[in-house]
Amino acid sequence: MKIPCKILLLVSITIFFSIGCSKNNEINENTNKATSQVTQKSDENEVTYIEKPGVNDGSKYIDIDINAIGEKYKNVDKSKLTYEAKSNFWWYECRNGFVADSFINSERDEYKPINNKKYVTVLHGYEYPCEMNTKEFTYEEVLNLVSKVLPDDAKMVSSQDFENAKKHLRYESSKGNFLVSLVYKDKVNEGNIVGLSYCKELVN
Repeated sequence: MKIPCKILLLVSITIFFSIGCSKNNEINENTNKATSQVTQKSDENEVTYIEKPGVNDGSKYIDIDINAIGEKYKNVDKSKLTYEAKSNFWWYECRNGFVADSFINSERDEYKPINNKKYVTVLHGYEYPCEMNTKEFTYEEVLNLVSKVLPDDAKMVSSQDFENAKKHLRYESSKGNFLVSLVYKDKVNEGNIVGLSYCKELVN
């Protein structure tokens, strides 16, 4: 029995699209799984944002949810922290704190590294950025926060003050060496701290 060409063509098209949709669903499922895994794996570097109203103009803007950071510290499970890098580029210590690797060849003294150690940003989800932070902490309160996220055997080995109200605390541990950066509201070691961030030494 001869089957009309139109019917064959219709069957072929139906099969093609069925396979295509099935393949797309498979790809989407795999993509969702991969995304879920990445999100779960990098949760310590995830930052929560909220929408806030503007000032007297009815506008809205996106800002970091400072309260969410506090909740992270309260509920942190240190055993699940991986201390993985937030990004692929690194930092050097310079006279005013940190300088990105792209600036190390600059002629300006403030951009010249003070040592050969490279650092990568870690624990980004636990960072209090001084530009957006509405909370202030005492030095003792900050040390308590740091102890909640750094490895249990981490010990502070040194500290360094900078002219621009910054202070670096160096820690050594079995999971690597860390540098905690503090930003004071006014002068270093005077008043409260408004900025807190974490870096890990990059070992070649």
